[in-house]
Formats: sequence, structure tokens, C-alpha cells
Amino acid sequence: KISKFFSSSFKCVKNFTVRPAQAAGENYATLMGLVNIDVELESGTSKQVSYMIKLPIESIQKLFAGHNIFDTERTMYSDVIPELEQMYGEVGVEVKFSPQYYDIETPSEFGVILMEDLRPRGFKNANRFQGFDMEHT
Repeated sequence: KISKFFSSSFKCVKNFTVRPAQAAGENYATLMGLVNIDVELESGTSKQVSYMIKLPIESIQKLFAGHNIFDTERTMYSDVIPELEQMYGEVGVEVKFSPQYYDIETPSEFGVILMEDLRPRGFKNANRFQGFDMEHT
């Protein structure tokens, strides 16, 4: 249900697109998609939102028999990271360690990861072949 991502002012979806978020070979165990949604609100105004979705490649996931890597990642986003952020907050340090994570139901036995698209805020992936510079090491 897409309406759960919006306030009660949600009226309808005007446009919904999903496209690859990375070039082929950039992610070995999953497919990354960029989800763009244009919605109309009850006020008649429009809003555009974008999310990143991580989808399992079934044949790769089966190589990890007995260990669903999506379960591990979901636990990090839903439990571990919020707890770390809360601990920092309790000592007066406001920090955000990850994109906003959305817990969604899916028919996939492996699940999916849906999260905030950080690109509108200026974030981007580093070139994995160049490595980090001294400032980011």
C-alpha cells in the first residue's frame, strides 16, 4: 500500500517508474532499482518522491543457503542503527547513520530492502576501483 508512505492527504499515484540504479556488475548479490513516484495530494498539489529498492537475485541468494543476507540487512536498518542513533542522542550527539528504511511486506522469500534515495541530498557512490582518498579513509 503506497498510501502508507504519505500523510492522510494522499489522493492518487500519477506516475510510477522503476529503473536500474546501477550499471551492470556494480552489485553482485542484488539488483538495485530507483523508484520514482509522482503523487497527487488531496489539496490538488503534486509531490515527487524517490526511493532505492534492493531486490534479491534468487540464484545468488540460494548460494547463501541457510543465511538470508536480506534478514541481516533489515535487522541493521530496523533495529541496530536506530539503537546506535538513540545512544548517541542520549549523550547530545545527533547523528544519522543510514538512509530512512521502510519496512514493507513482500511475497519474496528473501524480502526486499526499500530505503530513502540519498541522491537528492547530494550523496553518491564512490568509484570502487579508485578507493578512498585520505580524507575519507
